[in-house]
Amino acid sequence: SDRWRNLPPLADYQNLGELKPGAIVLLDAATSRGRTPLLAWQHYGRGATFVLGTASTQRWQMHLPPQDQSHETFWRQLLHALVAHTPPRLSLASEHPTYDDERGVRFEAEIRDARFEPVNDAQVELMISPEHGSPFSQSMQPSGQNDGRYVATIDAATPGIYRASIVARRGQDELGRAFTHVVRTQGVVEHFATYQHRAVLERIAQMTGGRYWTLDELDGLAAAIPYSKAGVIERLTLDLWNLPIVFLVLLALKLAEWAIRLRWGRL
Repeated sequence: SDRWRNLPPLADYQNLGELKPGAIVLLDAATSRGRTPLLAWQHYGRGATFVLGTASTQRWQMHLPPQDQSHETFWRQLLHALVAHTPPRLSLASEHPTYDDERGVRFEAEIRDARFEPVNDAQVELMISPEHGSPFSQSMQPSGQNDGRYVATIDAATPGIYRASIVARRGQDELGRAFTHVVRTQGVVEHFATYQHRAVLERIAQMTGGRYWTLDELDGLAAAIPYSKAGVIERLTLDLWNLPIVFLVLLALKLAEWAIRLRWGRL
């Protein structure tokens, strides 16, 4: 923009080298060797880092009129960007956002105090509101790693959306609350899984009167198929007179009648 072009040129720059994967260049410096990154940003842990490859932004303050606030605005916005996305002190998350044909849903909460230090002696209550069914609650237990993490596993028996929330307390003081939700589905794992679910296949075989066969047992599969009660049976209904045996029986009865009449002389 015009505001950037009107700034006094910088006196120096530092070569930032090769950027790491995920880093974003926000400003370039035009040098005699071409353009080089001047201001770069990247994620670092739970926050973000900025790298400014110069020590001469003070020239913007010294070489511009006193009423020009470009230097102050630049540093104010840069510092604001550093703290704009502070992670919450309390967080609640599930191991997976969606559970397919799996009843055990594991939740993990992280509790930190006002100084963002891990809290390992909190009382954390997990409240669950299923889409179908009555709400219930249970206590979350520390992970045992002294990292402020608490875990709990619930039994999601019915499909639907499960809304979860926690209330963390230390003594009589409430540390805060956090919320999340998970989706529990049923009967879809076979459409999306790219690997064998032996437990599911064995359960299907048991419910349908079949049998689960391993590779080592395939030699006996051919012999077991004719005696299996499983499978699809198609019924074909035919008229009685379409059977040859019925025609022969009727013909035999008629011949027997003629023989009797001939013997009795009543033809």
